[in-house]
Amino acid sequence: MFALTRKRKIAILIGVDLALIACATIVGYVFLNPFISIPLPFISRLLISSMILYLFFGCVFRVFTRINRYTNLREIIAILLATTGTALGNAIYLLSF
Repeated sequence: MFALTRKRKIAILIGVDLALIACATIVGYVFLNPFISIPLPFISRLLISSMILYLFFGCVFRVFTRINRYTNLREIIAILLATTGTALGNAIYLLSF
């Protein structure tokens, strides 16, 4: 058995977050595809850019180092800024194609 250190907890949370991003992208594609023709290369670019930008903005706003049992206002603002930065960066990147 391995010890669940702080670094392993952070790695597990990052892995779960990335899996949730992938699931949300795939479910969105499956839901919207009957109504809107979405090319598969666009979805793959969206998935990869979302993951990369999430990791980038998560590091910039130190979301991954603020793992506590209780979340305070400063941590919620950091998560909000990381999520907003990811969404805006994704929109700019994907609209450039």
